Amino acid sequence: MVEQRPFKALVDGSSPSQPTPPKQASANLSAARRTPRLHPTPLLARHAWVRIRSGLTAKTGKEWRLPLNSEWDAAVGNTKYPWGEYYPPHWDDGNYKILEDGAGDPKQIGVDGILGTAPVASFNANALGFYDLGGNATEWMWDPDEKTGEGIMRGSSWFNYEGLSFSASRQKGRREVSGWSHNGIRLVRKSGR
Repeated sequence: MVEQRPFKALVDGSSPSQPTPPKQASANLSAARRTPRLHPTPLLARHAWVRIRSGLTAKTGKEWRLPLNSEWDAAVGNTKYPWGEYYPPHWDDGNYKILEDGAGDPKQIGVDGILGTAPVASFNANALGFYDLGGNATEWMWDPDEKTGEGIMRGSSWFNYEGLSFSASRQKGRREVSGWSHNGIRLVRKSGR
C-alpha cells in the first residue's frame, strides 16, 4: 500500500506533514500501534501510479506496477474474508466501519475505534503475511475488466460493509476518474529486475 510521505515526495519532491491522528482511538490498540506511522494515500485514481512509477523506478533501479487480479487472489488466500471465515471482523482484523453485531456503524467508526484510514499495517497480517488486504483502502489492479475495460479495485476499505468485504469482491471504476477517500494503490515490483 502506498503511504502518503513516499508518494508526495516522488510526485513533487516535498514531504507532507505528519498525518492527523484518528479522531477516535481504540482503547484496545497497543502502544506500538499508536506510534506515528503513515496512512495510505487516499483519493487516487487508477492512473495515479504513473506519477510515482518513474520516480520509484529511478530511485530503486527496479520496475514497479499495480498487482494483477491473479496476484491479489494468491495474496488474499482462500478464505471467505481477508481475515478468515467468520463475520463480523474482530477489532484487530482490520479497519472497517462495522459494529460487533455485524451492522454498519452510523458514526463510521466500527469496532476498531478509528474513523477514516488507519496507519498502514496497524492490524494483523493475513496467514501469508500480507497487511491491509481488507479494511483501510480498496486498491486498483493492473488488469482491467475484460468485458468493459473498466478498472478493477480489490480489497475492502474502512468505508465498506459485509457485501464488499469478501476476499473475492471486485469493484469497478473508470480509470480516469479521481479516487475516493477510501481507495488507493499497492505497488508490486516486477520480478527479474
